[in-house]
Amino acid sequence: MKKYLSFIISLPVLAVSCGESFTPDFDTEPIAVLNSMIMPGKVVTASVSHSFIGTMAYLPQDADRRLVMDAKIELYVNGTYQDEMRFDTLYNKYVSYVEANPEDKIAIYAHTDKYGDAEGETVVPDSIPGASWTYTVTTETDYDTIIVGSGEALHPKAHVFNYAITFKDPADEENYYFLMSESSDFECNDPIMGENDSPLDAVYSQDARYLIFSDKSISGKEYTLNCSFKITNFYWDPAYGINQVCLYSISKDYYLYLLSLYKKYEGLNGELENLGLAEPKFIYSNVNPGVGIVAAQTPVVDIVHDVREYLEND
Repeated sequence: MKKYLSFIISLPVLAVSCGESFTPDFDTEPIAVLNSMIMPGKVVTASVSHSFIGTMAYLPQDADRRLVMDAKIELYVNGTYQDEMRFDTLYNKYVSYVEANPEDKIAIYAHTDKYGDAEGETVVPDSIPGASWTYTVTTETDYDTIIVGSGEALHPKAHVFNYAITFKDPADEENYYFLMSESSDFECNDPIMGENDSPLDAVYSQDARYLIFSDKSISGKEYTLNCSFKITNFYWDPAYGINQVCLYSISKDYYLYLLSLYKKYEGLNGELENLGLAEPKFIYSNVNPGVGIVAAQTPVVDIVHDVREYLEND
């Protein structure tokens, strides 16, 4: 159904694509870009670069060329000046001597001679004690994979690890969460993940990069989040035998940033905008002047699960 819809609505775009081309008159003057992800118990770091025209080819090496290494970066914690951050050539970031703590209000001020100023602030989320996780494992036939050999075709076995992450949302405050795994076989179909979706968005598969939710339906309550991870024994690699899943409590700034990315690139609006049939959505930024995001995240549950024993015994 998704492919059929895309074919139908793409016809008007094809019909006008052979008209006269033009270059939009964008304001191409580059400005400062400030990004920082802050975690409790870690020293505060920041990256400073400059903006570029969106139509330019983006290559990994281009990001290094856009780095600003001579900026003046000042760090404030709870309104008090702490440190002038220094550029570290090993990490290509500005670093400080200051470790962040839960509930700290962190403000970063960047000045560049060429691209102007950029400043942003965030509050580090508090920890959530008592969170826990359990899992069950089931073995099933992997109908998504076919092994052909010796004149026959068969479906291999797959192990599905079902995780239950239980935590209690702090009452009397707004809280935001981000569930993340680096595995491509990780998914979370928990109902709370659909709180930002329209009925039409629900027909699109979820992107594991944007598994975010708020506490608007669970404020002050205990909640169990359900997700899963699948390994097929036929093509597993020992390097993938360690599954890591982390639930973070995140700052409101980070939540709004990830939500804006999701609304721009995923779901129905992402499809329509990609075809030029929807108004472009802007990416949220709490940096002004300039652009970027200064955000914070605090781990709630960090699962590091060695699942190799299930595969080695097959």
